[in-house]
Amino acid sequence: MPAIVWSDEEAASSRRNSGSTGEISVDAVTVQPATVVQADALVTVIASSLLRSAVARWLVPDTGARASLLRSYSRLLFEAGMRSGQVHTAARGAAVSIWYERRKFHATGGVSADELRRLLGRFADRFVSLHTCIEATIPQAPHAYLSVLGALPERNDAALALLRHRQQLLDAVGQPAYTAVCTAEPRETVFTPLGYVPRSPTLLAPGGPVLWRMWRPASSARADVLPRRARLHHVSHAGEVVDRSLSNT
Repeated sequence: MPAIVWSDEEAASSRRNSGSTGEISVDAVTVQPATVVQADALVTVIASSLLRSAVARWLVPDTGARASLLRSYSRLLFEAGMRSGQVHTAARGAAVSIWYERRKFHATGGVSADELRRLLGRFADRFVSLHTCIEATIPQAPHAYLSVLGALPERNDAALALLRHRQQLLDAVGQPAYTAVCTAEPRETVFTPLGYVPRSPTLLAPGGPVLWRMWRPASSARADVLPRRARLHHVSHAGEVVDRSLSNT
């Protein structure tokens, strides 16, 4: 599954604007399940967010093809979420989130490498590498996995409301959460004040973006199931994820 669809600059700005505790008024923004009628509009939200992110430039170096490919990819993500996950929207479609329940190591839903290759052709390799990285490094413990969080420009308040809405539901049942985000500063993202702890960076390619695993322990028992030894993963030329231990955290 893909990393969070949100740019570093917007996430850092939203964290500053939300205050040190990350408090956002959920009641001020309407959160509701997405419907197939909203497909085109929500695909636009995902594609717009992804296009503004640093990982987009790595996924599709060809500027002429980038927007079209990312929109096709975004539709694939939305359809997979509607089929196997939980898709919610806020503020009349200004933001969208896609969550999956991970009850075993390999997800039952999501997007396969074959689907990516059929859809994206010669541009598929880096998308496949991204999905391979996330699947290879995802925690084995049951958790809720945030696959996509996106918003229209200037509507990150709606995305934050979506995030906090889900966290309230997870806290009520004592369920941990997990996501992965491409960023150079994982502790500066909006996830940190909400209780997410960065672990194990993954270098997607030499000179490419770094993918950080972010784990939020269950509210009833803040036990970290991720390894306490920091690891740097990278993708080999053969498409395999290589694990390099760095130091104890």
